[in-house]
Amino acid sequence: MAYDNAEFGHRLMVCRNDRKLSQDELAVKSGVSKDNIARYETGLNKPGLDKAYALAAALDVTLDELVGFAPLVIGEKDSSSKIVA
Repeated sequence: MAYDNAEFGHRLMVCRNDRKLSQDELAVKSGVSKDNIARYETGLNKPGLDKAYALAAALDVTLDELVGFAPLVIGEKDSSSKIVA
């Protein structure tokens, strides 16, 4: 399975929206600039490993989930109505 900028961007946006965070709030929480987050979400750029890890940690997901190597589970952690993207 290859890394895909568009898939990463989509997963990043889904996670961010699920956690009800703006790009500004995620930027503060992760230490990644809002401009970079916007570029990642649109698939224009791909993050380095350090930034991808910081985003995953800030969103409380694994790096594998965020980059598309594992199913992304969103929603309440203890809910039976989880969505797999």
